[in-house]
Amino acid sequence: MKKILKNAKKIKMMLAVVIFGASLFGCSSFQNADSKNAAPSVANAKAGNTSKATSDENASPGVTIEAADLLKRYKSSKESVRNDYEGKQITVRGYALTSATLPKSDRIFGILGIMEKGETSAEIQCRFSLADSEKFSKIKGDQFVTVKGVFGVDLLPQIKPCTLVKVE
Repeated sequence: MKKILKNAKKIKMMLAVVIFGASLFGCSSFQNADSKNAAPSVANAKAGNTSKATSDENASPGVTIEAADLLKRYKSSKESVRNDYEGKQITVRGYALTSATLPKSDRIFGILGIMEKGETSAEIQCRFSLADSEKFSKIKGDQFVTVKGVFGVDLLPQIKPCTLVKVE
């Protein structure tokens, strides 16, 4: 348990560094980029375009997946996960070891790390806006959560803009 808490502190520190870096380099395009990514996915779904879809039905827009499964696939084949999910709306259920890091202004975003319970070496970043801070402030850590948003990969797999669906 002490090892998990030590890793949680490291993760929180890394998240703080990412947020600080994002604030230095500006995130004003954060919301604009997300709306650009979301629109084609919806349009493609309505048009029946499944060019990136594989025989795995997880590739369809609006898919629901466990964080553990998504992270295992990502570790084994980043390219496959990107091909199946990049720019698509997904819902992810996973474990939040710690509380969310809340944004201090509307120019930066908040972050919640979602992972497999007991596995602290990999996470999916859930990036959310200041407007959603009140909802995300209800997460105290050591809880399962369900979030949804558009999947992408920067340095880590991420969902943005991320909205909180449920806290268990």
